[in-house]
Order: sequence, then structure tokens, then C-alpha cells
Amino acid sequence: MAPPPPRPGPAASAFASPPRRPPRSPPPSRRPPPPPPPRPPGPPYSPRGRASATPPPLPPADALAALETPPTLPTAARSDPSLRARRASSSLSSRSTRASSPRCSPRPRTSSPPPSPDSLPISPRLLLLGARAFAKSAKDPPSNETLGSSPAKNLGSGESDSGHDGDDPVGAVGRMLEGVELGGQSIGDLDHLALAGIGYTLASADEVQFRRILVSLLRICGRIGNLAVGVRVLKLVEWLVMGFVEWRRMRKVQVLFEMISPEKCKGEGYVLFPVVMVACGGLRALRVASARYRLDFDPRLKEAPERTIRFAAERVVLEERPADDQHILVQCVALGLTQCGQVMFHEPVLQCVCMGLLKELLPLPDMLRLSVESAEGNAAEVVKAKVNQHLDSILFKEAGPVTGILCNQYSYASDKAKKFVESCVWEYAQEIYCHLRAAVLLHWGKHDELITAIDKIAEASFLMVVVFAAKVTKHRLSAKSSEGFQPEVAAKILVAFSCVEHLRRLASS
Repeated sequence: MAPPPPRPGPAASAFASPPRRPPRSPPPSRRPPPPPPPRPPGPPYSPRGRASATPPPLPPADALAALETPPTLPTAARSDPSLRARRASSSLSSRSTRASSPRCSPRPRTSSPPPSPDSLPISPRLLLLGARAFAKSAKDPPSNETLGSSPAKNLGSGESDSGHDGDDPVGAVGRMLEGVELGGQSIGDLDHLALAGIGYTLASADEVQFRRILVSLLRICGRIGNLAVGVRVLKLVEWLVMGFVEWRRMRKVQVLFEMISPEKCKGEGYVLFPVVMVACGGLRALRVASARYRLDFDPRLKEAPERTIRFAAERVVLEERPADDQHILVQCVALGLTQCGQVMFHEPVLQCVCMGLLKELLPLPDMLRLSVESAEGNAAEVVKAKVNQHLDSILFKEAGPVTGILCNQYSYASDKAKKFVESCVWEYAQEIYCHLRAAVLLHWGKHDELITAIDKIAEASFLMVVVFAAKVTKHRLSAKSSEGFQPEVAAKILVAFSCVEHLRRLASS
């Protein structure tokens, strides 16, 4: 009989596996917590990423791009085949979504063609054509051989080589101005844009075109009949002449002064006030260029515009002209001389400056007379509006410089001319004395604003009389005077001082 197997000892029982027990089911009262919601895709890592708890939402396109860009995984994760499979499936799904969803094609950029000059108003059209002409002349500067011959055929025939304004902008400007001059096109006013375009065109035109355009410009300005246009023409000509001097095109300066000579004015029948402003603008440019560049111009070059100013002053003094035309011409002579500097003495020029100062720049007696005649109702308001308008005008602001021009011309005048100007100023002071008291008594307490406005003109008139009286005292009552002491002149000065002193006390009371 076989012996039974040996029983395992205590050591073997220690290595034996324990008996299997059924798994415990979780208690019914405890449920597992729900999984956390997926985190929204955040922006790429930035130093501020950890500091911001909730990243800002991204646009749809940026979110899709962030999903398509896989994050950087550690080395162990890169070798995981399951992760690579999931990344590949995610990339394929995003590509299929992107291919199936229609995309809006970007709108093509349409560049609008440059505006045609014919579609613009006349002032921007002139500026555009002038700028083209100036740019074209800067690229191809004219030589001395072709100056005055090549484009003359185009302007004379009225058409450019190809019929387009871009090919011949100078000719186009010339035809436009001729159309305005003949009445084919209407223009209300030559504003800064129009004159800038004409200036660019004149700077780049040849001699024949320069003459034609300048004649049309002078006739158009004369038809408008506006002091503001005259002031703009003065500034335009100053810019032109300064440019011609810098570019060493003195021939154009000579042509400019030839076109405004007294003989040309008589032959063409110009209205004289724009001609005077052209002359004053040219003189100012010569004076500035002479001081800036230390140039010595030919005295005959400066004599030409001064002859034009003397011619216009003679027409004012000696001939009977329409009232409006004469007013603007007197104003332009007075204002233009303040810009061009000292000119040679001429008796009509002195008389014209005196007339402009007393009648146009400081018209106090006329305003006082008008305020007395129009004292009731809305008439006083109309007078007050006229007085305020004159206070804001360039005429009143230039009264001081014109007084200096008057005293300068008076210093070189003959005794006859001096007596004429003295009598005008003394009568002016007495007329103020006669009308100012009546105006103040009539409007006191009713129209105080009118009295205040008139007082500003009265103060300027007082200073003008004082400055002129000092100049008369220096020349007529000095011991060095050829006629010695003249008591009648001293008496007239004292009377004028009494009148304006009464005016000053009445205004301050």
C-alpha cells in the first residue's frame, strides 16, 4: 500500500494563493461623481496663461486653427500609437469639415480710375490740370531753344496733339480760361484752388501760352470786380516771380511786366485793378529776392511795374470813371503799395493814396453821416452791420501801413502837392468834429453797440491825424525849412488837433 502524500507545511501555506472571494458591490447610497466637462480650447501658451483663470473666447476661425494644431507632447506620449491614431482621425475630420463648408471668396480690390477733369467743377479742374502741367514740366524742363515755339501750335489751333487734356494740360487750361472769358463757361469767383491751378500752369507754360493765359486771367478778374480776387492775384504773382528768379527764368519776368505796361493796358482795354495788383506783386517779389539772395536787378526791371502803378493812379485822379470801378482801383493802389515797399514819388500816386486812406480805409465821416440819416427802426441795425463789416475787413486793418505810405510820399512831394494833401486831412478832421457829436447825441442810450463800433474807427482816425501832423510839423515848421516858420500851417494843425482831441474826450466819456 502506497504511502499518502505529505501535507504542506506552514512555509508552503504562506506561498499558496488565497481563495477567491466574490467582488463587493458598492453601496447603493454612494454614486460616482459625474465626469468634468471638457475644457474649451485655450490660446497657445503665453507667460500670462497661468495667471489668467478664464481665457478669452476665440473667433471661430482661430478656434478651428487651434484644434488643427496639435499640442506639443512629451517624448513618451509621442511614441504612443493610440495617441497618433486619434490625432490622425482628428486631422482628417477637420479637413473634411473644411472641404464641405463653403468659404466666401475674398472680394477683389477694384481700383477706381482717376477722375476725368471734365467731370469736376471748374476750380478743382483747373487745380488738377495745373498740377499735371507742373509735374510734366518738372520731368521735362523746357530748353531755351524750344521755349515759345513747340506748344504754341496746339494752343493756336485750340487742340492738343492727341485731343486729351492729359497730353497737353497747359493748352487745356488756356482753352478753359478763353471759354470763361468769352462767356462759354460761367465762373462765380476765382478762389484759391482756381488761382493755384492757374499759377502752376503759368509756371510751366512757354512764352506764347504764358501771354495768352495771363491776358485771359486779367480780363476774368476785371469782370469779377472783387477786392479779394485782387489780393489773391498779388500773392499769386509774388509766388510766380520768386520762382522765376530762383529758376533763373528772368525772361518770363520781363514778359510779365511787358504784359501789364501802360501801352498794353490801353491796347487791350484792361480793367486796371488786377493789373495794379500784378505790378505790386512783382515789385514785392523783386524786393524780397534782392534781400534774400543779395541780387542787384536792373533798375529798368523795377521801373516797368512802377510805370503801371503811376498810370493807374493818373486814371483815378484825372479821368471820371464809374464809382464802383474807381473804389476798387483806389483800394488796390493803397493796399498794393503797402506790400511792394517804397516806390518813387509821383503826385497822382500821393493823391490816390490820400483818397484811399480818407475815403476807403477810414470812412468815418461817411459812416457818421449815414448813422444820423438812418436813426430809426432797422436802419440803425443796417448801419451797425456795415460798420462791423468794415472793422473786420482788410481795408481797416491796413490803415496804419497806408498812413506810412502817405507820409513817405509826402516827404518827397512838391509844395503844391503837400498843400493839397494837408487840406484834405484838415477838412477830414473838421468833418469828424461836425458829425460825431450829432451821432453820439442821437444814438446815446438807444444803440450803444453802434457807438462802440464807430469809436474804434474814430480811434484809428485820431492816430492817423496825429502821425500825419507830426510829419507836416517836421517838414513845414522846422527851422531847416526853405520857407521858414509858417503860422497859417501851425494854426491848421492846432485846429485839427482840437477836433480830434474833442473826439477822443467824447469817446472816453
